[in-house]
Amino acid sequence: MKFVIKAVLLSGLFLATSIVWAAESGPARSELEKFAGELERFKADFTQTVKSQDGRIQVVVKDKFIDMRFSSLPGIFGEKVVLRVLDKSNAILDINNLGIRNETLEKLKQLLKRPYGLILTTGPTGSGKTTTLYSAICFLNSLEKNIVTIEDPVEYQLDIINQNQTNDIIGLSFPRFLKHVLRQDPDVILVGELRDAEAIAMAMMAAETGHLVLGTLHTSSATKTLDRFLDGLPPDQRNTGSVFLAQNLRGVVSQALVRRANSREKIAMVEILVMTDAIGNLVLNGNAHQIPASLQTGKNLGMQLMDQALLEAVQSKTIDPDDAYLYALDKRPFQKFVTDPQVVPKVALLAS
Repeated sequence: MKFVIKAVLLSGLFLATSIVWAAESGPARSELEKFAGELERFKADFTQTVKSQDGRIQVVVKDKFIDMRFSSLPGIFGEKVVLRVLDKSNAILDINNLGIRNETLEKLKQLLKRPYGLILTTGPTGSGKTTTLYSAICFLNSLEKNIVTIEDPVEYQLDIINQNQTNDIIGLSFPRFLKHVLRQDPDVILVGELRDAEAIAMAMMAAETGHLVLGTLHTSSATKTLDRFLDGLPPDQRNTGSVFLAQNLRGVVSQALVRRANSREKIAMVEILVMTDAIGNLVLNGNAHQIPASLQTGKNLGMQLMDQALLEAVQSKTIDPDDAYLYALDKRPFQKFVTDPQVVPKVALLAS
């Protein structure tokens, strides 16, 4: 049996962020039962060992609410069980504490104050998109605003916000939820991941009809986000999608989590695109490949490329230069800061 703990060391405290438990021989379930207590609270059928399952429970440890997410996957030598531990007391849901530089942060706040339109947060899995989205709606949260979320699953429970979790088994799909949400006159709608053409079309409709819509996509840059958005639509709807982006997209925040200098703690480095008339024309004319040049020269508008954010953070000794080198698109300006001589050859080998 393998037992692997992925964790970080912060202020002398060992904070487990995920536990991966893979059984090479024999069932892992009995061990999981000892660890998690009441197994049935995960709402999974533990008599099944040949199909993948998911579940969740909430426990209280030392007066702290801890979410535990369970996932099982059958393998040829036994089951692989993953138990994700989420300590809500350590969550950073303050937009001012995300590590975003002041000029960019102020522009993001301005975008969030817009009355309607679409704002996208993008990045690979585990890059902190959910944290950024929750921080955004916490920034907007007030008694005067009707904020509704449609999530799968609900990650954090927030005060005075109407949070909803999709459930395809009983017919509560994302499009159906959103259809009913729009009848309740929301000011802000958090839709989570735009997974398919139907979800994208519904988000477009919501943004066009006077609502501020926040969503996510799995892309590595702001420019690629626009391409992914349009590729998610049927071919006959992509021209309409381009017009929508030019008129209703407010901005894109693309992010990555990068290690701090001399620490295992990570902070968000962001690339931010603010939709302007010039960028809108590039989208309409099919010239999205020219957008990075606009980002590079649009600093006065709050825009920045990921490489710009990384280089500034390296020069100020805020982040680890080796980690920055791995995330940078143009790696040449970062080579002189690299401290691990093996990083450059490894990246070159992967690129080949």
